[in-house]
Amino acid sequence: MKRTMRGPALLMLAATALASVGCGSDRNSGDGTTVAALLESTSGLSTLDTAVREAGLDVTLDGAGPFTVFAPTDAAFDALPAGTLDALLADKEALTEVLLGHVVSGRLPAAEVATRSSVTTLAGFDRMIEVVGSDVFVGGAKVTMTDIAASNGIIHVIDAVLLPPAEGPGNLVEVATAAGSFTTLLTALDAAELTATLSGDGPFTVFAPTDAAFDALEASAPGTIAAVLADKELLTKILLYHVVDGEVPASEVVTKSSVMTKAGLELTVEVVGSDVFVGGAKVTMTDIAASNGIIHVIDAVLLPPAEGPGNLVEVATAAGSFTTLLTALDAAELTATLSGDGPFTVFAPTDAAFDALEASAPGTIAAVLADKELLTKILLYHVVDGEVPASEVVTKSSVMTKAGLELTVEVVGSDVFVGGAKVTMTDIAASNGIIHVIDAVLLPPAEGPGNLVEVATAAGSFTTLLTALDAAELTATLSGDGPFTVFAPTTRPSTRWRPRRRGPSRPCWPTRADEDPALPTVRFRRARW
Repeated sequence: MKRTMRGPALLMLAATALASVGCGSDRNSGDGTTVAALLESTSGLSTLDTAVREAGLDVTLDGAGPFTVFAPTDAAFDALPAGTLDALLADKEALTEVLLGHVVSGRLPAAEVATRSSVTTLAGFDRMIEVVGSDVFVGGAKVTMTDIAASNGIIHVIDAVLLPPAEGPGNLVEVATAAGSFTTLLTALDAAELTATLSGDGPFTVFAPTDAAFDALEASAPGTIAAVLADKELLTKILLYHVVDGEVPASEVVTKSSVMTKAGLELTVEVVGSDVFVGGAKVTMTDIAASNGIIHVIDAVLLPPAEGPGNLVEVATAAGSFTTLLTALDAAELTATLSGDGPFTVFAPTDAAFDALEASAPGTIAAVLADKELLTKILLYHVVDGEVPASEVVTKSSVMTKAGLELTVEVVGSDVFVGGAKVTMTDIAASNGIIHVIDAVLLPPAEGPGNLVEVATAAGSFTTLLTALDAAELTATLSGDGPFTVFAPTTRPSTRWRPRRRGPSRPCWPTRADEDPALPTVRFRRARW
């Protein structure tokens, strides 16, 4: 299809020439050598030189610029399908568009390219940038040489010719094909006979793992991809686990705690600072438009959980956001316990919660992992015997953990805090218990009760009271011999009122009903005997 050209006509590939610059060409072009001149004078670039001259871009490449050129080698041209190059050389407009699809306005050194998610070419469309380890890919082509300087620009050599996408966004399959970095995903769609589905009306939202994501899966479990490709039913389930009905842009994804996939299973959504994780995979690029939906790029392949909920460890593993907790369970040799019969209730801190602990006290996690006894105590402080669903948790003032210590429970409006940590997700079912997700790591108090100030500090819900004690210089007093009895208001005042107990020696206590807003004090009601 023909396109209307935008921007000055500019060459794309000159840089490939520089792959052999070391054999006599001047890589630094400090002598004022232009991109066009480098192209003409470097051996092994006859295809590139011919293409530039046929398109009339050699004059442009002698101009002021500056330009950044992602330049394919002669070998890259040779790798094009038979007849493609001849057809381009016979169609000046199409040839010019292909060349301009490799050129970006301005001078972008490699260090800057690697910080971007995409660049806009002079042909008017974007090229996706992906960094995989020490390699950089532009539009799916690998950069093989960088920062070849010319007087009017900079050249980065690539190993493939970049062809322009179809006019306007194509369907999801066409857009993924044009991007060049989803070849394994596209192969899997063909094997599962889902290509036609994702080429159809939709709309769909696809969380698309890159080729690098599939490579990482294969590296971690060799043979996995071949095994899955050979099992059509499993392959279909995995692929549909990456697809959501309807268009769900990034701005909407971040407002959700989960999304329902076409596999009939939910994907958890977690926002950690400026990063977004879906099913435990990091979203690296968002809102790539297609005619029948949206693509969000992710850095890992999503594997659906086993049929029915697995045990607590399996469910936490599948969630993808409890890797530090799972590592700690292994170190404490508690994995088998929480994979056993149970049932247990686990208040599970996320990876983000562990990151926050480490940020506040660097070295804490490593130190705790090295102390098995302390680690075990901390982990068991997050576990309660039996299944305690959210509806039951909120009726309690505390729960007894397997560490032999109680966790306080506090309800503030619609929020629930356990041991001072906020519960962010509840009632995640496992075959041997329940997981409630919390936003902080719970640290048990020191052995035996400390003094009043230490106990209040460990509880985590008396920060305002403790600040007030410091300001009144009473901290030392309440840390002293005593004994004292303290009626301690929490930082988050509870809205729940306990019923009054009746008894033969009930004193005169102020009641909610006796509060008079017109008076600065509380009126007292005489106790009933």
